[in-house]
Amino acid sequence: MEKISNLINIHRSQSLFGPHGLLVQRLLSKLALPENAATFSERGFPTFSNLRKMRLEAAGGAFVAGYNSALKTHDLIDLLIEAKEREQSLEGFFIEGSAMAFALKEAIPIRLDEKPQLCSFLDLCKEVHPYLATVGTGWALAKFPWRHETTLDLLEPALLSLAFDGWGFCDCFFDPRKTLAGPRPKMVRHYGELAARSWDRGAGRSLWFSTGGNPASALAKISDTEKKRHDDLIAGLGLAVTYTSGLSIDDARELRNAAGPNRRWLVQGAAFALEAHFRAGTDTRKTEEIFSTLSEATKQEALAAVAKHRPKLPSGTPLLVAFEAHELWRQALAEVLASA
Repeated sequence: MEKISNLINIHRSQSLFGPHGLLVQRLLSKLALPENAATFSERGFPTFSNLRKMRLEAAGGAFVAGYNSALKTHDLIDLLIEAKEREQSLEGFFIEGSAMAFALKEAIPIRLDEKPQLCSFLDLCKEVHPYLATVGTGWALAKFPWRHETTLDLLEPALLSLAFDGWGFCDCFFDPRKTLAGPRPKMVRHYGELAARSWDRGAGRSLWFSTGGNPASALAKISDTEKKRHDDLIAGLGLAVTYTSGLSIDDARELRNAAGPNRRWLVQGAAFALEAHFRAGTDTRKTEEIFSTLSEATKQEALAAVAKHRPKLPSGTPLLVAFEAHELWRQALAEVLASA
């Protein structure tokens, strides 16, 4: 932010603040991510298998592309068309990156656009990509220490917890050591224990990337954390392996068996991933095969359970109530799928 503040001090003319102004262009260039930002070599992630590496790097590349496109776009429809032009299973990652960019632009203490875009983008995504857009918004919470409440007010209350999931993923993707350390105490003090648990689910998702897609390594790293965190970390891992569709059936079977008593949360995370793809029309046969290997429930049972137990909360629902409703949703889903 020091670089941004210096630019603001240098360019005081209001004419530079328009959507095509010099100051805006320079600010956005500072915020842009390099194309290789999510590659294994750049992040220092190990290679478990070349095929899995390619799959996870493709997911990260779609996120970066969505982020950079959203930084400079002034037409949300064009952005959604660009998302649709990507490989089917990568569309959601593009949306996730776009949401982060819009949230970051809105958090900067000067107006970069003629009008804020995040609210409109979330509205456009609410039927097809509500989960990924909310998670992507959470990445911005990890990067900027202000305007959190303003940003959270824009989110659907039932999904608000996912923003903290995105916060956890962002923290741990860029610094995997934070997975072991857990969420920052300041965040826990301000938002409570359920926020910390949501952060852990994001941290669990990031493990799938930072271990190079190695199930045994991901579970080993989870076992090194406090036991009370295991359920949420494994739920995040279950979501990641299913949503990225980069897990072999043999590895999925081994992961299911190794999860032991935490398997119900592995399945719960996988069910969320399945529903996210199904809602967006980006699900593939591989997505369903992975879910069916992790769970005894059928695809239809999982989708029905996610829909049945999803809470309906009015706008303006208090943060704590939103967190509690989301947690009850997860618990009900885990119980239903465990008994299937």
